[in-house]
Amino acid sequence: MTSVMSVETPISQLDPYSDRAWIDPWPTYAELQDAGPAVWLSKYQMFALTRYDSALKVLHDPSSFPSSLGVMMNGHMNHVLRGNTLCSDGEDHRRLRRIIMKPLTPSALKLLQERVTVEADELVLRPPTPQDMQRLLDLAAQHDYWMAAPQENAAMV
Repeated sequence: MTSVMSVETPISQLDPYSDRAWIDPWPTYAELQDAGPAVWLSKYQMFALTRYDSALKVLHDPSSFPSSLGVMMNGHMNHVLRGNTLCSDGEDHRRLRRIIMKPLTPSALKLLQERVTVEADELVLRPPTPQDMQRLLDLAAQHDYWMAAPQENAAMV
């Protein structure tokens, strides 16, 4: 005789993508973790894996949880990204990962260090353009930051 244990999945109305959660995510994370290792997020109609061990089990069980069927929060993006490294499993994933990891090894990145440093310095030292200033103002407006523009750039604002 076999027995099957039934576990009721916790359901949460919490929104881990709300402004409140973006500003201070820790209370939301704690509440979700307290609810259980897997929690159904009603707003998104999907599960949140709230603990390291549950996420690790899923990542190591591609036959039950295949990435090749998608890992995004909507069907359109799952379709668009099908076959890329993130949305692949097994040998396909390993082959794609080898391709993208080669230029990201420490020795390959070391070869780029000087070039990146020079380009970053040039970017930081060049005078700001009106477009740069507008981007900063747009960013500040989204986050309610007060900005003080240097006097010589006041005309651009």
